[in-house]
Amino acid sequence: MCKGLLSFNDKNFISTFFNDGGYVLNFSNSEFDDFTLNSVGIPLQTQYKLSKGKSFVEFINQADDGEIIKLVTDLIEYIEYQNIEDLLTVEKRNLYPKLKALMSKFSTNQTFSSTLVTDVKEKFNDVYIASQLSIMMSLVEESPSDVIGKSKELLESCFKHILDEFDEEYSPSSTVVQLRKQVFLKLNLDPKENVSAKNNNDVKKILSSFIQVVDGLNSLRNDKGDGHGKGKNYTELPVRYAKLAMNASLTIVHFTWDTYKMHIGKYK
Repeated sequence: MCKGLLSFNDKNFISTFFNDGGYVLNFSNSEFDDFTLNSVGIPLQTQYKLSKGKSFVEFINQADDGEIIKLVTDLIEYIEYQNIEDLLTVEKRNLYPKLKALMSKFSTNQTFSSTLVTDVKEKFNDVYIASQLSIMMSLVEESPSDVIGKSKELLESCFKHILDEFDEEYSPSSTVVQLRKQVFLKLNLDPKENVSAKNNNDVKKILSSFIQVVDGLNSLRNDKGDGHGKGKNYTELPVRYAKLAMNASLTIVHFTWDTYKMHIGKYK
């Protein structure tokens, strides 16, 4: 489940905005069920057997944050296609920019990262790793160097987590590069040994690129991350590089953990 993206106050604001005395915008009962079924796969009024507004509130209270964001984003799109003055009271029109600003944090340019963050949180079920992911998402625009450092730490946590699961020993001082080597050998992801890589040069290139990404993130963190003091000539990398580091680390974590799950399912 995807939790932690929306605060209690966020959800309360969303519920209050859309629940208008049991009504939701200008939807009829059947139209509302059709809309929510198309958006999140649930006909809310049929599901909760309450008014449209109260069914919406129940959904906000119970649903996954990702599902809430999806439905609210679709409702905003619906409003944009209508005459806003016909749909919203003066009070709601004044609050509408706040609603859009809230949802803009989860706009399409962050969809890829948000989805991977959700998946990794689910799969690791580890408080520390989940906290690192949340920190990266919150800092990516404001502090690129911190995100670069956290991206490397996420890889280290992933590799150590897998080695711990296998009861494999590693040194507390092991670098992320050394940890990656251990894990890739254990999971048969080393491009020199992997059967698929031996038979398919494209697979070999992809696995080799993962090695290069880990090595690159390690070096980038040392140079531009949050782990060392900076000289007077230090310059912050642009935000897009922080996003690249974050997405790259999430992709490798996602693939490595999937491989680990396949591995234990096959050999357990």
